[in-house]
Amino acid sequence: MDRKRSLASIFAIIAVAVGAGHYVQSDATASAAAAPRLTPGHAPRAEAPTAIVMAAVVQPAQVQTPEPVPVVPVAATSTEAAPEAAPMTDTECPVHLDLVPQDGAMLGITLVSPCHADQRVTLSHAGLTVSAKTSVTGSLFTSLPAMDMAGQVTVAFADGTREEAAMPMPELADVQRFAVQWLGDDRFALNAFRNGATYGEPGHLTAQPLAMLDGITEAGAAVVALGDASAPLPLLAEVYTLPADGKASLTIEAQVTAQTCGRELLGETLDSRGGKVVVKELTLAMPSCDAVGDFIVLNNPRADLTVAASE
Repeated sequence: MDRKRSLASIFAIIAVAVGAGHYVQSDATASAAAAPRLTPGHAPRAEAPTAIVMAAVVQPAQVQTPEPVPVVPVAATSTEAAPEAAPMTDTECPVHLDLVPQDGAMLGITLVSPCHADQRVTLSHAGLTVSAKTSVTGSLFTSLPAMDMAGQVTVAFADGTREEAAMPMPELADVQRFAVQWLGDDRFALNAFRNGATYGEPGHLTAQPLAMLDGITEAGAAVVALGDASAPLPLLAEVYTLPADGKASLTIEAQVTAQTCGRELLGETLDSRGGKVVVKELTLAMPSCDAVGDFIVLNNPRADLTVAASE
């Protein structure tokens, strides 16, 4: 069996898996509504006793008509589920997505969706796809490195709600970018080396969260980590930016852990040059669990991916 998988198809599977919980809940509601109704029981109504006229020996006694027995109505009960509220319309539950250009050829993203508070959302741009979470008010403020000049961004929620916006990014002509992305435990790490540095020396750059890199716009100054690892089925990425005429000294490494040993890791690389993106599948067969703690290092990932060392 071909063990190679498409990351794009896995993204589709993720959407189905996250939405499955909503389907099960809806199905359970339908089953409850279809349950047979119970007919409320009524006790047999007692007949009023027949009036008996009793004759006295000397004087007939007066016959009294018995008072009717009051019947207390029994409230009917039903197991039928209460009718569901009508779904909210797009007008009642709007999704607003705004993009603005930022320094360093970055796309500033503002997402407001009150009906999707504290929910997982995916952000997709030119093949780059990462997960995030909205706030308790349904908002999200973040950025993505522009990968192509069209600057189109799509946001998608688990219930199928989608919204798109675009912001042309001609600034991308001044930079080039290289990214690696993956799902969950299929963890890759992008390393960049400046000025001839090696591992651990000044000039060795590893990924830093976007929030820690505010104000850093110099091309080649940082590797940016993208995606919220706390979101369900997280989609994560690391991106390195360098000048348009710069040379990249890069490696991709994967650590052998209890979660990754003895199986195949799947990811993708994205190479953006001149505003055009080339996406390639990245697969890596990890060694057995006896090698936990070691690293598999891939040299020159912008060329052919070859295993450089197993430390």
